[in-house]
Amino acid sequence: MSTQTIIDNQISAQLEGRTDIRVECLDTSKVFNPKLYAQKKGKTTLYWIQFFGTHHISKAEYDELIELSESDVFGNLTFKANSEEEFKNKYYAKRPNVILEKVGIALFGKSWKKALADALSEIKQVDERRITHWLQCSRPIPKNVFKDLKVIKDKRLKEIQSIEKLLD
Repeated sequence: MSTQTIIDNQISAQLEGRTDIRVECLDTSKVFNPKLYAQKKGKTTLYWIQFFGTHHISKAEYDELIELSESDVFGNLTFKANSEEEFKNKYYAKRPNVILEKVGIALFGKSWKKALADALSEIKQVDERRITHWLQCSRPIPKNVFKDLKVIKDKRLKEIQSIEKLLD
């Protein structure tokens, strides 16, 4: 990589609010390069990781990735993960906000946020903005929400099963 390419990449990263990190998997020596973003939106800063898709992460997770990474003389960051699977599970696949989105889409389709907020409001006061905060990791998802989602899932399943006879 030429010096000019390195400089251009560092400039574009600063303009985008992006931090590039190199992740080395200790179990396989596999290497991949996710990008971390921090972008100010009004009074709030949103954090996300671009790696097998783009997903919001919390400020604490963003800080953890930066702090646990080793920096070389040029400021390039390297994060050592025990395994690719462990890294994916922690920062992508098994994240509460990712699970919430998958469940919401499965229960209510593409326009799921409003419908989910309405369904959750039958149990506790939740609006669409709160769901957006949960997805963006600007507010933590209360643990009992996933229990409430099971109740909603069971109710939706009964509704769907009850109309099955109408389709025969």
